[in-house]
Amino acid sequence: MKKASLAARERPALAGGPVGGGLFRLQGTPGPCREPEPGPATGQTGAPSALGAAGETLVCSMGDLRGETALRLGVAQMFIADTLQANQRKILQMAREAARRGVELLVFPEMSLTGYNPATIGAPGFRAELDGALAKIAGYSARLGMGLVVGRAALAGEKLFNAASVFLPDGSVHTYYKIHLTALEEKYFSPGDSPLIFTYKGFTVGIMICRDQNYPELARSLKQGGAEALLILSAHYYPPAEARWKIDKNRALPIARAVENNCYVFLANAVGSHIGMVSLGNSLIADPHGVVVASADESTEGILTCDIGR
Repeated sequence: MKKASLAARERPALAGGPVGGGLFRLQGTPGPCREPEPGPATGQTGAPSALGAAGETLVCSMGDLRGETALRLGVAQMFIADTLQANQRKILQMAREAARRGVELLVFPEMSLTGYNPATIGAPGFRAELDGALAKIAGYSARLGMGLVVGRAALAGEKLFNAASVFLPDGSVHTYYKIHLTALEEKYFSPGDSPLIFTYKGFTVGIMICRDQNYPELARSLKQGGAEALLILSAHYYPPAEARWKIDKNRALPIARAVENNCYVFLANAVGSHIGMVSLGNSLIADPHGVVVASADESTEGILTCDIGR
């Protein structure tokens, strides 16, 4: 089990009981869950964006319950483009919006920076382009004073990994390699072999990527390692009909992991079409009792927020 903290920094190669008794506060104005009126779309083609001129996000409020010790986490639901440059721009745009809303730790979908397009990942100069993008994101983390958890492809020697990198404002970077690959992913990616837990602003957080959530023992090991919240980066791409009938399953799994481990779960999923398939969003935040305290729709980019405290 890898455990990282602000005091003990890990710098990998860039290319290579309920929390607070269930205390939470969701960002927004008092009232029922709401979806704001859409503003001008700023997302990629095929995914209308909730980040309009007014910077609106999908939010839900439970009133001001913020405790003395609290951490505001955010989930970014995002369209993944075929180019690294377009994804980098979107990640930085959403990071700026989240910072404006006081988010201290923001999680993006699986492979959100690089996407899955073989023409992108296999292009000459990809390593250098990826290094430049990661450096830019690290700089934004420091500038905004916010942790960013970004899904991406990672190259280590001749191996390709499905990875999640955690960028913290002090400059430390921690990277997790997806352990449980799908049958299709096994043709391209190598599996990781070590879970990741990191500590940020006094809170301990565990990382999982998509299919990892199917394995209760992995979530349990993160909880036993001290995790107070689990972040799940997902990109549920399927043929259209399969994407539709798997919505309930892909919502049920993070809720189950929350209940089993008595902790918060933050699921960030992609929306829109990519590599000939579609992902139907439904990003969510589940509390330690399995209550979905915030959720997104199946086609809109946006940010969900929730404070965890003790």
